[in-house]
Amino acid sequence: MPKCNLCGRSSLFLRLDGNGMCPNCSVAQRNTMTQRDTFIGRFIWEQDISSFHYDYDDVMRILSKYTSEEDEKDYCLRMGYTPLITGKIPMRELHERFQSLTYKKLYKVSAQKMAVRDSVRPETYFSNYDELLVNLSELSEFEKYFPFYSPTPTEMYRDYSTRSSDLISCFLKRWWDSVINNACNLKTVEGRQVRIQKEINNLMRYNSRFNDDNTTVLNKLTSTEINLETISKKEKQGPEFDAEAERGILSVLNQARSVSDKHFALISAADFYYKYRNTDRNYLEKCLELCFEDIEILNILNKEFIRRERLNKQQTINLLGRLDDSRKEYYDRVEKYGFNGIIPAWKRICIIYENDGNIEQALLYCNMAIEYYTARGMNSEIEDFQKRKDKLEKKKVKRQNDQNHKSASDKIKITSQKRTPESESERIRTIVSSKYSGSTDKIEDNPEFVKIHLYASDNRKIGFVKIMKADMSLSFRKLIDMPQTFELSSIDDLKKYL
Repeated sequence: MPKCNLCGRSSLFLRLDGNGMCPNCSVAQRNTMTQRDTFIGRFIWEQDISSFHYDYDDVMRILSKYTSEEDEKDYCLRMGYTPLITGKIPMRELHERFQSLTYKKLYKVSAQKMAVRDSVRPETYFSNYDELLVNLSELSEFEKYFPFYSPTPTEMYRDYSTRSSDLISCFLKRWWDSVINNACNLKTVEGRQVRIQKEINNLMRYNSRFNDDNTTVLNKLTSTEINLETISKKEKQGPEFDAEAERGILSVLNQARSVSDKHFALISAADFYYKYRNTDRNYLEKCLELCFEDIEILNILNKEFIRRERLNKQQTINLLGRLDDSRKEYYDRVEKYGFNGIIPAWKRICIIYENDGNIEQALLYCNMAIEYYTARGMNSEIEDFQKRKDKLEKKKVKRQNDQNHKSASDKIKITSQKRTPESESERIRTIVSSKYSGSTDKIEDNPEFVKIHLYASDNRKIGFVKIMKADMSLSFRKLIDMPQTFELSSIDDLKKYL
């Protein structure tokens, strides 16, 4: 009985073309190829995968092997994809699934590389290092069908495998600094000794992973004499800037061929610069600029996404003849909400402004994020930003109350310290003597004002300060150099004119 190679439909009177496809699939396939020529370069996934010679069955094998049950449920229920268990899925879904799975693994690799580079806990370092090698090994199977930038997963796997000893030695130094810093938080010498020994015992659970060089480094660190009574924390330093990695990230950003490409490249670049926020303030500013740029293109990204999904919908109808309930629900959601991906830029901008103490700007972008996610029906993100907003508003109220309290205290203090010609005279003497060593003064008391005549140590007259008794207004007549008179808002202004 004839059976279509693409949709799997079979019938006694079904006619197949030379490619083993039924009439509906044959027409849909031709339409797909025509539209691909029209839109080539617009969507990165088309160029990334369809520009390679690939084997359908092999790609299906990779998808079946590495797609988790959770991801499969998400693809089928939320996105309306054909289950892998059917053994035949439309070509366009094959491309999208393959790219999505690749990116998921790349995100994991990125997080694991960061943990290997920065972690100070043995369990964190070694578990992430092992998982990193596993993911890189698995991704090497994807290289035949996905155009990775250099270094490829195979190259990275080789690099991390051969540098295992050096990476462990670097980890041990970070670990030891962390152990000492944590010990400093304890008050007693005995407590510090117990904490350090506990951390050493914990590390030694992994001593089978050490070679001779690692053991030498560890012995040198732990054998160094430390005065636990006077020990203090080491100042934390930011990571050394990786200029080579920056060139690679900027290259990817500059070569972005679509708004979607640019969006994900901006996320990657912002992550990179944020990592060096404590190394140089300029990197934090650069991260902020990239986040703003990402937000500016969200409307265009949304339009591109809807246009692409409408094309997917039509091709699915052409291919299968109809939409099942889950697909229809997905495409209805696309029409209603558009692109509903999480935008890291919103959160990062709020965090940067909050850490800078700019609560007003943080609240502004927090409200913008709530508005954005509300328009896309993303309740979980709305809830997270609502909590952030509540926290920011509490900070704002506390700051305002503190400022009001300080202003009231300053006012009370000023009122309680009533100014008199005598008190002002004492302050004038202090200020003048700091400028002219050995200076002297004479007070001329009149019914309406008091004059304090000021003299240098060689009896040259510096000038005089006139204090009106009625309103305690002040003026300074300077006689040294060019004679001139200055009105003073307070005695402290005298410092500027002496």
